[in-house]
Amino acid sequence: MATNTTAGPVIVVATDGSCGSVEAVEVGVDIGAHESGSLVFVRVLPEPAAASAAEEPALAAAAASARLRGVPFAVELRSGDPAAEIVSLADERRADLVVVGSRGLSRRADGSVIGSVSRAVMRQCPRPVLVARGSRER
Repeated sequence: MATNTTAGPVIVVATDGSCGSVEAVEVGVDIGAHESGSLVFVRVLPEPAAASAAEEPALAAAAASARLRGVPFAVELRSGDPAAEIVSLADERRADLVVVGSRGLSRRADGSVIGSVSRAVMRQCPRPVLVARGSRER
């Protein structure tokens, strides 16, 4: 796992491949590029995955975006409660900012999409949290 090799901020960006998380990745990469920061992309699955972080599609797409902009990054694939894992990673990395999408792939039993992870991260995280909400969700 890469560590912060820049003097700029450490930014944790949560991604699950949803439109909201794609927006979060774009915002996180923009901030990282503008502020000479480093990014830590995280994908949280409900069950441990057999695949590596590099093979996970949402993380691979996020990494490609950072690579194109020349922003240093690391990727983390975790399992468990998404909000708890995002907050835990932010604490471990001493993140200066956490970026999440306003809505992800979490669904209620009735199939409606809710923004429960972003709300939980905002409630639980003692670090600044930016909820990215862009034109993709309007």
